[in-house]
Amino acid sequence: QSYSNVYSTVLTSGSYGLVAAIIDNIGGSSLSETTNIRVLAKQFDNGTNFEDEIFASIEFALNTYESLGLVGQSLQLSNSAILSLQENQNRRLLASSLAYRMRVRNMLLAKMAGGNAHE
Repeated sequence: QSYSNVYSTVLTSGSYGLVAAIIDNIGGSSLSETTNIRVLAKQFDNGTNFEDEIFASIEFALNTYESLGLVGQSLQLSNSAILSLQENQNRRLLASSLAYRMRVRNMLLAKMAGGNAHE
């Protein structure tokens, strides 16, 4: 009988060595040769970075919900953004994660208080 497993992960910029381990049902195992990969941060045409793009997307969605009077959806999005920040903090995915988290938190607080995120 044959099985197929697929695993995924998010990698920050850098160089990594990947190895696959195969273990059969009677305890036999085999390791693949190491495959080296290099991960690069996505480059945006407008000169921004990944964090700026995420921030702009969250801010745009909150502004849209606010303009439509969708308070419930705005709160759900805010909660999701906060949970995402906590998850990113635990996994340390973002290069300037502390500054990014503070930037998003400030924007969410300003939006929930009815102010402008740039004040």
